[in-house]
Amino acid sequence: KDYSDAMGLLRALMLKGELSERALHLTSVVIFMNSAHVTVWEFRRCVLSSLNSKMRWLAELEFMHEVNEMNTKNYQLWNHRRAVLQVILPTTPVERERNSSLRADTMVSDHTLEKELAHLSAVFEADSKHYHAWAHRQWVVGRHKCWATEMELTKAMIARDVYNNSAWNHRFFVLENRTDRREGGDKGGGGGREESEFTLEVLHAVQCLERAPENESAWTFLTGFLFKSPHFLSVSAKEYSLVVELLTKFCKVQAMAGGRKGGSSSAAGGVKCVSFEANILYLLALRLSGLEDEGLPLWGDLAPDLDPRAQAQAAIAKWEALKGMDAVRRAAYGMKIRIAEERILGSKSL
Repeated sequence: KDYSDAMGLLRALMLKGELSERALHLTSVVIFMNSAHVTVWEFRRCVLSSLNSKMRWLAELEFMHEVNEMNTKNYQLWNHRRAVLQVILPTTPVERERNSSLRADTMVSDHTLEKELAHLSAVFEADSKHYHAWAHRQWVVGRHKCWATEMELTKAMIARDVYNNSAWNHRFFVLENRTDRREGGDKGGGGGREESEFTLEVLHAVQCLERAPENESAWTFLTGFLFKSPHFLSVSAKEYSLVVELLTKFCKVQAMAGGRKGGSSSAAGGVKCVSFEANILYLLALRLSGLEDEGLPLWGDLAPDLDPRAQAQAAIAKWEALKGMDAVRRAAYGMKIRIAEERILGSKSL
């Protein structure tokens, strides 16, 4: 009854086009009763824009905090936060002009980037895998180009929980999109004493996998990094070959260690190792054949030393082995074998 009455009053104001203080208050009442009502959130932003009050826009921070206490995983709440930040924490000329035109009716200090990042850190303390907060952090970091602290943040969170897929995902996002990389600072493989960013990132993932070889998050990160990083890091063919060799040896050692230890976790780690090897062999074969990622110089530099058909055949052999190691996914491995045979070897298996 209360919700129905409140919505009736709000609809009347919306029909009149009334963008007033009482309309703003009424949206608060409705949102506290139903925080998923996207139309009410949109109308609230219309009211705030019409009032053009700096005090009201800044007060949204406290309002969102109260809604967050009720329902933190709310798409409308986090979407509203972005809209508010575009007004109170501008980055573009249009946003700065809008911010400067706000009625200066408060002495409250402005919201800062540091305060926004601290808010997200507090959310992560309560829930380190909060999807909305991680998506919002990506938006904030990409918008303000504040890359400096993100690598240390993700490293610390992964150290705390190596299975935190959200932290692994954010780390890859930063690596792929950061704009503060020093010229020449990511080059390696040429005999210099310092490891390149490419090699260091692979070593970090390997160290995490030593702790938890069955960790799907780290294997997925490593696979993506191997084949995406040459687009945003300078990697020589020599360095790439050395890293692939290192990873192959690591997988063999982990598989042997898992066999000696026994147990379901060790067995799962062994399956992940073999599956990873098969995947990188196949993905590399596709690139050496020019079937994917055509035009990237690295693959052409590797081609004289690596035969794509041999790589594909090695991948198929590992998938055949996985049929016996991981019976649950036997059909999936069979499908991968058929695809590899059709795309690279030019044959079809029944």
